[in-house]
Amino acid sequence: MDLDLAAKHVLISGASRSIGLATVAAFVAEGARVSACARTATDVATIAGDVGSVSGVEAVVAAAIAQHGPIDAAVAVATANGDAGTEQEYADAYSIDLMQGVRLLNEIKRVQPGHPFSLCVFSSVHGMSGATPHHAYSVMKAALLAWVKNAAIAEAPHGIRVNAVAPGAIETSDGYWGTVHKNNPDEYERTRAGIPSGRLGRAAEVADVVVFLCSPRASWVTGATVLVDGGEHPGIR
Repeated sequence: MDLDLAAKHVLISGASRSIGLATVAAFVAEGARVSACARTATDVATIAGDVGSVSGVEAVVAAAIAQHGPIDAAVAVATANGDAGTEQEYADAYSIDLMQGVRLLNEIKRVQPGHPFSLCVFSSVHGMSGATPHHAYSVMKAALLAWVKNAAIAEAPHGIRVNAVAPGAIETSDGYWGTVHKNNPDEYERTRAGIPSGRLGRAAEVADVVVFLCSPRASWVTGATVLVDGGEHPGIR
């Protein structure tokens, strides 16, 4: 299926590693022009920026538009990864995991009025369950789901679509589960055994869903949260 992304401009945060890097590769494979952002510029992430502040997002959006023109889609991958639930972790998770999407939506609208675009944000199966040690992360990922629905309804008349993906355990050598696999194999095995599909996911499997949601082929999809978890989340119970 041609996703009609050739020459479309996509801005991706958290693009230098793990799922963000896989998302960059997936859009490039579809012929999109990608503005890749991370805290530090790399060969892949050509924009250095901090999406944890209004001024940071303003700078990132301006740099992206300077690179490739008006933005057709944005993907908010960056995360603060709050585990312990300290005051600082809650503040960081609020600023990055929740408000990153809010700021991107507002700023892209402001600088390119009348140009519709799609926004995909990253929630998590941990945003759908209290059975997690990742307290600040979980709470902000849950709040993000409510925001996605509200934003999608508010922006639909303007041709702006807002969706979320909610990955389960995804195995990447440079990500959380890669570290667990190396340092805590018992926890890794318990998690793997609890996934009905019998394995952890791959970053490319998440990226493919993101690419579809951002593409014109998903033109009638907005306000959705798509689980990408191999059946890990138990759902209604």
